[in-house]
Amino acid sequence: MLVTFCLIIVTVVVFSFLMFFIFKERNNRLLYKAFSETLGLMARTVETELENFEDFSANLMTDPYVQDRMDRMNREANPVVWYSLSEDLKNKLINYFNVPYVECIYAVDNRGRVVNGRNDYPKLETLVSPERIGRFLTSDMPREWIETDSDNDTLYYLRRIRQVAGLSLEQMGILCFVIRKERFKQWVVNYPVDFDLEIGLFGKEQLLYASNGIVKQIPQQAGRPTGSGFEILRVQGEEYFVAFIGSPSQTATYLCVVPYDSLFRDIELFNTAFPLFCAGIFLLFLFITIRLTKDICRPIVLLADEMKNIESEDFTQAKLSLNGYTRKDEIGILYNEFGLMLDKIDNLINDNYRKQLLIKDAQYKTLQAQINPHFLYNTLESINWIAQLNNQDRIADMVQALGDLLRVSINAKKIFLTMREEVDLLKQYVLIQKIRYEERLEFKVELVDSLNGYMIPKLTLQPFVENSIKYGLEVCNGVCLVNVRTEDRDGRLAIHISDNGPGMEEELVRRILAGQVEATGSGIGIKNIHERLKQFYGGEFSLDIKAWQGRGTTVTITVAKLEAEAAAATLSRR
Repeated sequence: MLVTFCLIIVTVVVFSFLMFFIFKERNNRLLYKAFSETLGLMARTVETELENFEDFSANLMTDPYVQDRMDRMNREANPVVWYSLSEDLKNKLINYFNVPYVECIYAVDNRGRVVNGRNDYPKLETLVSPERIGRFLTSDMPREWIETDSDNDTLYYLRRIRQVAGLSLEQMGILCFVIRKERFKQWVVNYPVDFDLEIGLFGKEQLLYASNGIVKQIPQQAGRPTGSGFEILRVQGEEYFVAFIGSPSQTATYLCVVPYDSLFRDIELFNTAFPLFCAGIFLLFLFITIRLTKDICRPIVLLADEMKNIESEDFTQAKLSLNGYTRKDEIGILYNEFGLMLDKIDNLINDNYRKQLLIKDAQYKTLQAQINPHFLYNTLESINWIAQLNNQDRIADMVQALGDLLRVSINAKKIFLTMREEVDLLKQYVLIQKIRYEERLEFKVELVDSLNGYMIPKLTLQPFVENSIKYGLEVCNGVCLVNVRTEDRDGRLAIHISDNGPGMEEELVRRILAGQVEATGSGIGIKNIHERLKQFYGGEFSLDIKAWQGRGTTVTITVAKLEAEAAAATLSRR
């Protein structure tokens, strides 16, 4: 319990620190939200004006008169004619001086020759370096904002002129607009704000406008801001809250900067209320933890006590205790599952007791059943002895063979025989049949010595030999030849039983292999042999029948090589 209480205290302390930082972060986000309203209004106003300026520059670029003069100026090599064309273009540019913050417009053809829109304004090369103009001419940018170090109040907007005729969009030159920052600010930002803040405007590559020197140092501290958000930066030893927002077209970023100390008066209430809030959370959390601990631990302790009762096999008392528990949560599920387990254990104990009684009864009946085979063996031995006394050798041999067959077939403990033992048992069966059919039956065995020690289920071959004799002698006239031979086939034991009988039709062979033919009379049947092989070998055996109409049948059984130990292991897994 002490460990639990310590864990609770540590958890609450960690939780309090997390809450402090979370609320501090939330406070900063609330400040950002307040600033973002001003920034959003400024951004929308500036963005609208920039869009208007884009439309203004696009109209000038696509003006048919400007397009015609720029095309002719690019193709004209005569300086006199070019000057005449440039004067015509200058008069056209003067007509576009209707934007308050645009002070001058320049036009530059593809050869870098400049047309000045105002005679009283300096040449373009004195404002913007020819190298800068040349880089823009050879680049792929459609437009660019430029700020020079020589004049902090002036911006230069470069716009590429594309040929509209035929939609070829070939470059015809550039337009350069001279924009005064203060005029632009007075034109677009003409509304009051509620905060004592400084503002700034970033283009894609550089700071386009800053209300004071602090704003100009922001890129040096944190780089160019992107997207929307806020940061707390230290500039010249003082912390500033910097909020920024991207324009809708993502062509510019607007920011406002407020000294962080000036915001403390707005969060004094938060600093006072937060410790009280954490204390309340701590007490509430402690109460809930103690209550939950009792609700969880008490049922588990009771369940552990019932488990101890089971050790004394007192299932009745445990079931009565569990039946009174009605909760539907996870603990209730645990109680219900434990009750089901008790029922299953009780049923298993009762079932096991009944099975033991059945096993005892079966063992008694087995002892009784063993009397009958022993009586049969003794009777056959008596018949054999009488036949030998009367010199009836054939009767004695038949009785001896029958006794051997019965002894092996009835022996339930010996399931597997070696290949040699199986063939010897098969010879006893053929001996009885030869006494009946005499010269009409011939039996031939060809065994590979190295395969004689492997184990197969007893009486696997006898049903096939019985079928060969039955259909080869009883159906046809002449001598029936039955041949049994073994071979090593790809590391497995292959047994072939062939005869020269009448054979079978292909449809009958298919039905036999599919298990659609049942055994007739008292025979075991090929279907049963197939099931026995599947039971012992699983999928590691094959049974194949090839028959030729009027020329005999060959049955091939292929099984895995089983030593005596492997055969015993196979029996133990049954």
